[in-house]
Amino acid sequence: MVWQAYPGATSYIVEVTHPSGTTTDAEFPGSATFAPFAALFDVGGEYTVTVYAVVNGERVASASLTYAHRVTLPAPTGFSFDGDILTWQQTSGATSYSVAVNGIDFGAVSDPAFSLGTILALTGEYTVTVTALGDEFNADSSPSSFVFSFAAPPLPPYDVIVSETGGKIFASWTPSEGETPEYYVYKLISGDEVLVSEETAGNFVELTDAVTGDGEYVLEVYALSQGGESGVCRKSFSVREGGLAS
Repeated sequence: MVWQAYPGATSYIVEVTHPSGTTTDAEFPGSATFAPFAALFDVGGEYTVTVYAVVNGERVASASLTYAHRVTLPAPTGFSFDGDILTWQQTSGATSYSVAVNGIDFGAVSDPAFSLGTILALTGEYTVTVTALGDEFNADSSPSSFVFSFAAPPLPPYDVIVSETGGKIFASWTPSEGETPEYYVYKLISGDEVLVSEETAGNFVELTDAVTGDGEYVLEVYALSQGGESGVCRKSFSVREGGLAS
């Protein structure tokens, strides 16, 4: 911006009122008749600029103008993923942020954070794209992408069967389709007592030695993988006179 020289001015003070209402000022020598725009404005918005002519330390004259400063918002940066929450650094001048996951639009959020809890269902690579949205003075940014891998918990096994063959008691279960867990955990419970809690790579175990006598039993089975543990599948059964009750 430029201004006409004021006779006898020893310096000029340029005072800027920002869109937020805050003010900043800078002083220039009396020989100056311009101020660089880049030093005056930060975000897009409507600014009021007042130039004061200073003579021997006194402000003796002033002139003001209103300027609409328009910018393009910078793309979001500083992504961080913790648990199921994706966060990024706040973009100055942004009114909200649009979010897309693997190309699917999930609308806009007002804060620089987005919960992926209801989206992360399958193991794989995910790409989250975030765009800072502006207003009449701040044009939308270009999109930024954050790519990460997610390991989903396994699905639980099902169809637990407890059977008896040759006087021995066995248990088996069916893995969920497509699941290859690292191992299974099975627990045999009688009342409030856990009789056995073991890991196995397969889906077939013998329970004969763990069954302590006649009574009611519950077998719990769940899968474990890099993504965590599955839900629990349960099977209740009874033992009478040393064998499975029909």
